[in-house]
Amino acid sequence: MIVKNGGQTLANCIASVSGVVDQIVIADTGSTDGTVQLARELGAEVIDFPWQDDFAQARNAAVRALTTDWVLVMDDDEELDPEAQAKIPALLNNPRVGGYLVTLRNYIFFRFGVGGHGPSARPLDAAVPGAERARANTDFALCRLFRRDPRICYVNRVHELVEPSMHALGLEVVPGNFVIHHFGHLCSPDELRSKDELYRKLSRLKVKDTPNDSQSWTELGQVEYERFKNYTVGIECFERALHCRIRPTSPTCHWLISISRSRPTNALLKYSPKF
Repeated sequence: MIVKNGGQTLANCIASVSGVVDQIVIADTGSTDGTVQLARELGAEVIDFPWQDDFAQARNAAVRALTTDWVLVMDDDEELDPEAQAKIPALLNNPRVGGYLVTLRNYIFFRFGVGGHGPSARPLDAAVPGAERARANTDFALCRLFRRDPRICYVNRVHELVEPSMHALGLEVVPGNFVIHHFGHLCSPDELRSKDELYRKLSRLKVKDTPNDSQSWTELGQVEYERFKNYTVGIECFERALHCRIRPTSPTCHWLISISRSRPTNALLKYSPKF
């Protein structure tokens, strides 16, 4: 994992993987709260990795320090579901699979959230330790368990993924059968604001890195529109994303984008063929 000032949550995270993993490596990106000492007391190996505005670089540094056959990626504000301990060993014995898409269960304050959580958010079925203040959760599938191979690495400075390098190698990525609980959205308003500021900064850098990537513009637009209520800039980012994504195959077709800036909650995409 990569960590910065995770002293309040790290112990629970490491406890959740006890008996499951053989080695814990943490890339610390500048903690000042005693995280490094705590991590070592809990049996983790800590490497100092100065923050470079790039989550992928930090994750790759932690992965490179591992000596195990497989990699399980966690964050300090996450906990491995107790049932995973019995499920993971069987997954490691499948020679055809290079990695598994793990359910990342995010706990949020509101039934209808933002940041991609709104449509899929659902009320909590049962209380989960650490999520007592949450009113809903939503699931995402990410490759968090994969074979350790020097050719496999993370890409993207924010919303980093390991899947592209695995696909490039022809390795199969299939659904896993266990859950990682993520409590990071339940922090204080000040902490949430700091996270939003960081993600906006990194998203702006990402579109400079990949100016023709639709997903990068979508991510920036989502941050500007939802988190900062910067509707005009957000919509401009969405329009840029559509421009990058849409490639008309005939000069007789063209796209019309109609988005209301005066009523920013209303957005309409229309396809209008010209014959």
